[in-house]
Amino acid sequence: MLKEAIEMLMKEKNACNSLKSGQLLFEGLGEIEHRALLDVFTFRSEGRSITSLQISNWGD
Repeated sequence: MLKEAIEMLMKEKNACNSLKSGQLLFEGLGEIEHRALLDVFTFRSEGRSITSLQISNWGD
């Protein structure tokens, strides 16, 4: 179900802004998961890929 929700949000142009502003929240996501989700949306909207460096930074 989470996969489907994220795929649907990836199609929504304002999803990243809603996440950043706190208007859209996922129940049960911790701080690291929230930061990772924001990074994925941000990088995807900019046409970039997530690198191993970004992934390693999520745990910091």
